[in-house]
Amino acid sequence: MSDVREDVLLLVRDLQTELRVLRGLGVRVVKRQAQPESQPGEPSVKKPENAAPKIGGRKTTYQFGDGRQARWEMVMQEREAKPTKAPKGRQAQLFGQGARAEESLAQAPSKPVWQPNPLSAEEVQAKLDELRQEIGDCTRCRLHTGRNNLVFGAGSPKATLLFAGEGPGRDEDRTGKPFVGRAGHLLDKIIEAMGLKREDTYICNVIKCRPPENRTPQDDEMRTCGIFLARQIEIIRPRHIVCLGSTAAKYLLQINQAMGKIRGRFFEHSSGARILPTYHPAYLLRNAKAKKLVWEDLQKVMGEIKQPVEEDPNPPPVPLRSGLTS
Repeated sequence: MSDVREDVLLLVRDLQTELRVLRGLGVRVVKRQAQPESQPGEPSVKKPENAAPKIGGRKTTYQFGDGRQARWEMVMQEREAKPTKAPKGRQAQLFGQGARAEESLAQAPSKPVWQPNPLSAEEVQAKLDELRQEIGDCTRCRLHTGRNNLVFGAGSPKATLLFAGEGPGRDEDRTGKPFVGRAGHLLDKIIEAMGLKREDTYICNVIKCRPPENRTPQDDEMRTCGIFLARQIEIIRPRHIVCLGSTAAKYLLQINQAMGKIRGRFFEHSSGARILPTYHPAYLLRNAKAKKLVWEDLQKVMGEIKQPVEEDPNPPPVPLRSGLTS
């Protein structure tokens, strides 16, 4: 009786599948039509028949209906159109990745590998000085009307760690140096806690002129002035970039998310540098509890700084542009 029960269940499932396919095709009434006999000379096309199950001791024959045939054709079309998935894990070890996987891997862009700057400190500094001369007495955006001094950046030309902030404040605008106010003194303490000195790093901002009343830089101002930050990174070629605040993260990462969602995560720069966003020191002066979070973020950078650099045997050349591009 168990064999008969299984045969009945299989037949019921087949009928249910056929009815679902027919309803999906818009068929509401099914009429059985007699099959015309094949004429002499015409090709005889017969639909396949499945094995005749035994039901109640009698043999019955179930013939494929139009719904089953339609379902069969749909399945075959989907099978041809559906791409083959690459095997994973032990399957990949036994059978390989397959042609499709190899093609996708070949087309996937390779991850940029950071390489130390081959130029000497004097050569890098000369390129930075050339860039500063190119900026000149900048009037490219509205911010120049209220500034006293343009704040370019300062630090070691061979720095492997670069801090990128938002823009100059009152003290920076007065002295022409980055991060020299209260937030700058706190940044100095953070750098010392990392086991480094300020002169071992490079510190700069997205914009080089102080916004009125220290307001957040506008998008067109960041597009105009942020080009020079990109050039500084290109010339110095640091291994790690710490974005101090959401403005620097927004420009370098091209995202507009709250700092609480992106802080402490590494992002890849096109040069191979690792970018880590964290809170700005000025924010820590207002929210002392966030100091612990910033320290947790910077410990991740410290852990990677201690790791040896994996050098690429064939490093791609990094062009150093001399003209301003938009």
